[in-house]
Amino acid sequence: MKEFFLSYPRSKDFRRKASEQCKPYTDKLLTITLIYLLISIAVAIIDSLTGSKTPIEGTDMYVTTTWFAGLFEFLTAGAFMFSFVLICKKVYDDKEPVIKDLFSGFNQFTRALVVNLLSSLYIFLWTLLFIIPGLVKSFSYALAKYIAIDRPELSANECITESRKIMDGHKWELFCLVFSYIGWMLLSALTLGILLLWVAPKMQQAQYLFYLHVSGKGLEDEKLKEAAVEVEVVDAQ
Repeated sequence: MKEFFLSYPRSKDFRRKASEQCKPYTDKLLTITLIYLLISIAVAIIDSLTGSKTPIEGTDMYVTTTWFAGLFEFLTAGAFMFSFVLICKKVYDDKEPVIKDLFSGFNQFTRALVVNLLSSLYIFLWTLLFIIPGLVKSFSYALAKYIAIDRPELSANECITESRKIMDGHKWELFCLVFSYIGWMLLSALTLGILLLWVAPKMQQAQYLFYLHVSGKGLEDEKLKEAAVEVEVVDAQ
């Protein structure tokens, strides 16, 4: 793995390594993704049932106003985002993810909420200027969730700032990585999202590997692992 981070991996390399890491845990990752999908479907159903209908004067049509899905998204998006990062971290460390990991991000509920809220707010404000600046900033802040988990001493705003610094000069690379999955996304749409159960975990893992690479943390972790192994060998002797 050290050689992977010492090289200059491209999109195909991140995809290949992500697939290799996810393969032993395919069933568990599929189950976790399916449960998250079912939660999303349940929220959508509740949203439609709790919405209010306002008739359009002079017609037989109605305008439906809903609130449940928006509130649920606002409160839980950050926590679920943290959960999937922690799942990627377990897969990277070659540890089997379990279903309860889907809710592990809720242990840092407030921090996750603030990181997601600030990131979304900044992106929205940039989007008001024009769509392109908003899109660019979405890639600038893409690492904030990983940094927030790895560096708890930083505030939410500092995590976003650190992400922006690390992503300077790397935004196009991340765009290419995300876009390289476009074929799979189209196929997933043709299967009514079923294929996404297999594709989504690999996409998330590939982006986690990207974070480890551009931040330098991946190489640092591998060096620490090597040092730990050397100490164990010496102790055994």
